[in-house]
Amino acid sequence: SPVDGVVFDLKPTSRGFTAQSTQTVMKVVPMGSLEAKVEVPSNKIGFVQVPPDCPKQPKTCMDADISIDSFPSSDFGVLKGKVIRIGSDALEPDPQEQRQELSFPVTVQLDTQQLKLKSGASLPLQVGMSLTANIKLRKVSYLQLLLGEFQDKAESLQRL
Repeated sequence: SPVDGVVFDLKPTSRGFTAQSTQTVMKVVPMGSLEAKVEVPSNKIGFVQVPPDCPKQPKTCMDADISIDSFPSSDFGVLKGKVIRIGSDALEPDPQEQRQELSFPVTVQLDTQQLKLKSGASLPLQVGMSLTANIKLRKVSYLQLLLGEFQDKAESLQRL
């Protein structure tokens, strides 16, 4: 391979495997910084944005919290990251990939390449780890949340 990296998604499973010229045999993930690839449903993508000066000015990018599925966030915490790219084409529903609806690929640049434990130790990230991403759409204080709930209830009573 012309790049240093880790072999991922190797297709040949037995000796004597013959590949077709158009067939992907394996993927090589370059060494260096890993990024989180997430899928955002089409009915929620309107709230996710990448400002023109992001990622050159990281403060302008939307924040994201990444939980690694094999390390529960309640015990191991979350990784911080920034949304740096939104795919322009929607991904079709695909039951094999557990995608039930149209969704858009979103790339999150991670602030660190390891999960820091509460004990001070750290666990390195590996290619292919499944994850859950929470993209922060806006900042709201607890008071605003509480007042918003009361306002919603008052409006629903007025409609009756």
